[in-house]
Amino acid sequence: MNSLSATPIPALFAQADADLPVITTGNVMAGIMVMAALGASFIMIGVWWFRFKEGQTIMPTASREPTVVPLPLAIVGVILTTMMALTVLLSGIESEAIPGPDNQAQEIVDAAVAEDSDAVEDNGAVEADDFPQENVDQEAKFREVLWQTMNINAIMFLGFGTFLWLARVAHRQQWRLANSAPDNDSTEMNLLASVSPVDDTNPYAILSSPTVLNTTEAEPWKLSSELRFATEAFLVAYLPTAVLRILIVSLLPDAPSHPFLEMLDDGADWNLMALIAVMAIVVAPLVEEMLYRVTILGGIWQHGSLPLAIVVSSVLFAAAHGFPDSIALLPLAFTIGYVYVRRRSYRTVILVHFLFNTFNMAIAGVSMI
Repeated sequence: MNSLSATPIPALFAQADADLPVITTGNVMAGIMVMAALGASFIMIGVWWFRFKEGQTIMPTASREPTVVPLPLAIVGVILTTMMALTVLLSGIESEAIPGPDNQAQEIVDAAVAEDSDAVEDNGAVEADDFPQENVDQEAKFREVLWQTMNINAIMFLGFGTFLWLARVAHRQQWRLANSAPDNDSTEMNLLASVSPVDDTNPYAILSSPTVLNTTEAEPWKLSSELRFATEAFLVAYLPTAVLRILIVSLLPDAPSHPFLEMLDDGADWNLMALIAVMAIVVAPLVEEMLYRVTILGGIWQHGSLPLAIVVSSVLFAAAHGFPDSIALLPLAFTIGYVYVRRRSYRTVILVHFLFNTFNMAIAGVSMI
């Protein structure tokens, strides 16, 4: 479904054009923001490398109870995201290789625009309302796709969230029965104790033996601490993601650009920008992190191996964003996977995703000034 392909995060940079862009105040401000982020990213990569070389912990492992993921739910998540990725990738290939009616219509429009461009040289300026309906129809279609995508994401969020919550409740009930504990929340202080921070191999081992408890108290989730870890991860992922995007655009100048960028080129209004912002900043982090990190990464890790879990979840996450963004987003995907393994928190990886999308939406908004 095309509506699923609208889930991607806004790309870092606009598609490279042969002509130099018009220099505006917004473009200058956006350029300064990007350069500052690239510089900070370079520094943070150096900090992580120094920690690694010195034998320090790059990011401390939180002692938290991992989220229970039933094997059938993990399988459903892998199948669903694989279908999404294949649909997005194949639709992109077909749209470039097969000239359908939409392509032919676009060629006609392009030809008409070219003729009017020639008319400008010969007869002066063309009326501003010569082709208003094309932009209106394109914007209306984009709005429809966004709303469809939001509905689909809401269904996935409620579906996967419900099953994960039920699995958590069932596990707690199993622990109470195994320990003959009364059914009340005051008895959960030992249940919330998880593996110790030094046990990075398989924190899900405690789930298979509910009577085996650890004396280490669960680390509380603090916004200040988790935001610091999320900011570090965002900065580390930014530079390699940007470099890959620039290389792809340089090597494949005809590669399709993100629909979001096309709407910006056509002059999207602020109402549409607000709708895109809600999709990118709120909906995408909530749904994608539950699907790719909690369900797929956590599920494969719980029932299989950690390296396989990180690779599968990261590749599927990147592929679902279409080509060429699928390649550029791999560093971000692997970084978020690493954060989830270390911090064991759905909310923390949401923060990383939120920071990445918010920064890129800010760049897009500033560039419109």
